[in-house]
Amino acid sequence: MAMLDLLIRNTWIIDGTGAPGFRGCIGIAGDRIALVERGECQQTAVEIIDGEGLICSPGFIDAHSHGDVSLYYYPDCYNAISQGITTFVGGNCGIGVAPALRQEFYGPYHRSLDVDSMPVRWKTFGQWLDFIETLPIAANFVPLVPLNPLRGSILGEDYQRPSSDDEIQGELQLLDEALDAGAFGLSLSLDPGIAGHFADRRELDRLFQRLQEREVLLTAHTRHHQTQWPSDDGRTFYGWFIGHKGEVMCGRYQGLVEFMEYYRRFPGLRTMIAHLTNAFVVPQPHSLALEYAMMDETMELLVDQPNRDGCDVYFNVIPDQQSISSAYRIATPMVRNMPFEDTVKDYAT
Repeated sequence: MAMLDLLIRNTWIIDGTGAPGFRGCIGIAGDRIALVERGECQQTAVEIIDGEGLICSPGFIDAHSHGDVSLYYYPDCYNAISQGITTFVGGNCGIGVAPALRQEFYGPYHRSLDVDSMPVRWKTFGQWLDFIETLPIAANFVPLVPLNPLRGSILGEDYQRPSSDDEIQGELQLLDEALDAGAFGLSLSLDPGIAGHFADRRELDRLFQRLQEREVLLTAHTRHHQTQWPSDDGRTFYGWFIGHKGEVMCGRYQGLVEFMEYYRRFPGLRTMIAHLTNAFVVPQPHSLALEYAMMDETMELLVDQPNRDGCDVYFNVIPDQQSISSAYRIATPMVRNMPFEDTVKDYAT
């Protein structure tokens, strides 16, 4: 074997296959891994690193990131690389800077993202990806096309309404263009006030159907947990809980992900639920048994049952106290004097 450019010796190797770790060495030639060996390695290299006490593993994948909006400013991706993240999925939560066909929309929209100093040299999503390719990006970027700029590129500043049939067709054309250019799927967010919020069920049906046909990913943004759920009573801002106030406690009206209304009609649609949380409104303090019961119900309702019904559902979590992966701590609300009665409002009135 020719001399290696880099040799990492005496390190603990986790190879990412699920197999137990082992002590060994890793050799690099050019930009490729040339060898992975157990035990001592006799190979020579231009540079040798002693990995004693350290772990080597494949780079991590961040499934939920907004790093794409800052790539122009920080192409070295130091915040990701320094954590061992070598690939990130960007464009989540319906947020992103492309497509950008209507300046009257993307001008204020980009200002809201604090990226308005970035030169907009693109209109379509493919042109945005071409622009990104000109930057010295240090991490791998998995792009999603976001719903907000998709709608804004068709509706302009008049986005606070459902799209017409012709406008939906325009959105589908932009979606197809983005997927053809390299987008891995569509990211969805229906939070109140933003462009995606005003997409009605007819519009979402058409978008979901296209994603199903193209066999690509839907990332469904969990809402900000103001007891929201799509309603049919004609209110301008649908999504606030409407019903008997006692029902607010059950958690199913938290609007964790609108996709759950659709999955039975779109079998096989691959979905990533973004930052899945418990997000159930329950009085504090409560027992850990109740916390575990809520976690179990959340997983059953939003992940396990859809998978049994033929969907391909994944999820990611934020490692904080409201994540599905950890119990909610009561110290902060108690210190801030936020009793249950003040934090839960009756949106039925």
